[in-house]
Amino acid sequence: ANDYQLFLGRTASPAEIAGWVNGMQLGMTDEQVMAAFAGSPEFYQHAGGTNQGFIDAVYQDILGRTPDAAGEAAWLAALAAGAPRSAIAYGFAVSAERESLVVSADYQRYLGRTPSQQEVAGWVSAFQRGVTNEQVVSGFLASSEYFQRQGGTIEGWLTGVYHDVLNRVPDKVGFNAWDTYLEATFV
Repeated sequence: ANDYQLFLGRTASPAEIAGWVNGMQLGMTDEQVMAAFAGSPEFYQHAGGTNQGFIDAVYQDILGRTPDAAGEAAWLAALAAGAPRSAIAYGFAVSAERESLVVSADYQRYLGRTPSQQEVAGWVSAFQRGVTNEQVVSGFLASSEYFQRQGGTIEGWLTGVYHDVLNRVPDKVGFNAWDTYLEATFV
C-alpha cells in the first residue's frame, strides 16, 4: 500500500493490494514490485509524462535524491535509445546504492544503530548474489544483537518481532501460541 502513495501518489484499492500480495507470495521480489510501479505508465504520467520527469522521479522515489548530471544524462540517453522504462526502474531498484539504503534502514529499524561500511557492503553483496530482503530481515531478527535489544527474553523478542515486522502489538492468542512454540523449541 505504501508503494501506491510513494510512486503513484494515491491510495490502493483492496483488489490492487491483494494482487501484489499474491504476486509476492508467488515469489515476486521487493525489487520487482518497485520496478513494476516505477516502470508503469501511471508512474510515468504521475511524473509529468516526460523522460526527464520520469528519470527525476525514479531518482527521488527509489534513491531518495536528485539525479547527478552524468547519471541523468546516461539514463536519458538509454531511454532515447529505446530502453524500456521498466528495465531502467529495475536497474535502479537492484542498484548497490538502493540496496545500501535498504540495509542502512534495516540496521536502524531492527538494531537501532548505524551500520559500519563493512556491514553494509556484506549485505549488499548478499543481495547481489540473490539473497532476498526477507532473508536479510530474518538475519536481523535471528541475531543475538536483536534478541538482546528486545530484553534478552523470548517474550521480549516476540513482542519486538510483532512490532517491527507486523507494525502492531501482539494479539493474545497469537502471542501465546508463538510463545509456547518458541519456549518448547528453544528453551
